[in-house]
Order: sequence, then C-alpha cells, then structure tokens
Amino acid sequence: MTSRNDSNQKRKRVAEAISFIEELFWLLDSKQTHSSLQDLREFLVDVRYEVNQENKLQSRKLETATNSFRSSDPNKHLLIGILPNLFQNLDIFPTNKDIAEFTHEVLDVLVSRFEKRSRYELIGLVICKINEFEQNRIYDLVSKLTAIVESDSNIERIANEKRENKYFSWNDTIKRLTK
Repeated sequence: MTSRNDSNQKRKRVAEAISFIEELFWLLDSKQTHSSLQDLREFLVDVRYEVNQENKLQSRKLETATNSFRSSDPNKHLLIGILPNLFQNLDIFPTNKDIAEFTHEVLDVLVSRFEKRSRYELIGLVICKINEFEQNRIYDLVSKLTAIVESDSNIERIANEKRENKYFSWNDTIKRLTK
C-alpha cells in the first residue's frame, strides 16, 4: 500500500508541476523566452507517463500472483483465515477461556492450559489443530462458521447474547443461525 500511496503522491506532484509550468509557459510565451521551459514541460509529461505505466505493470503483477493461487483445500484455508479474525474479536472472545470454550464446544478440540498461554499462542494452536482435520469435518465447520461471520449483525447478536446469558451455548447459537 505504501508504494501505491507514494506513486499517487508523485503523480499528483508531477501533475501540479506540469500545470504550473504550463501556466508559467503561457505567461512567458508573451515574452518569447520559453524554449528551455518547453523542454522541461515535455520531460515532466514523459515522467508522468512512465510512472503511470509502472503502476499499471505493478498492478498486473499483483493480480497475476493472487490469481495464480489455487488452493487444494479451499475450506481448510477459509477456516484458517476466518478463525484468527474471529478469535481477535474481543466482544465475542474477551478472554482465553472464551476461545477455549468455543474450541472445545464447536471444534471438538480440548486446549490444555489455556489460561497460561498468550492469546496468539492459543489461536496458533487451534489453527495447527484444524490443519490436521479431515475434509468432512472441515466442511461441517466451514458451514457453522459461515453462519457466524456472514454478517456483522450476527456477530453483534452473538456478543449481546454472550453478555446477557450465563448459560450461553455455541452449539445452540450456531443451530439457530443456520436455520
């Protein structure tokens, strides 16, 4: 992103310089002293064109790199992408215990010593466990998690339910969301 912003800034500055020089050229044209300024203007126009071409080339390279990846297991990669983002939502998972309960109840993975682990270590452990799951189990989990993350209103509803209900159940919540 930074290089794109830098390129946009350069393009903007070059365009402003060209505009200024064109106005200056118009002013000086009346005095017949513009030959070196005309050369400078043409140079800046060429630089602007080169910057635009370079940006287009970089965009194409990025598109090619992302389009060339084809996952052999898209559901697993989807899960591995969704879960860290979900677990970092402090409205739903304010503590490691909340992550451990979800992991046990929904993923059927028991996490030992969750209270002694860092949040990121816990998330990494869960991701590594998911990487070992079989296809049918992953498909089931993707279906469940899609119901949770498909809209911000679902996440907000879950966060409110967790705050208001002492006996919150992930399985009951997911069943309700998938109906």
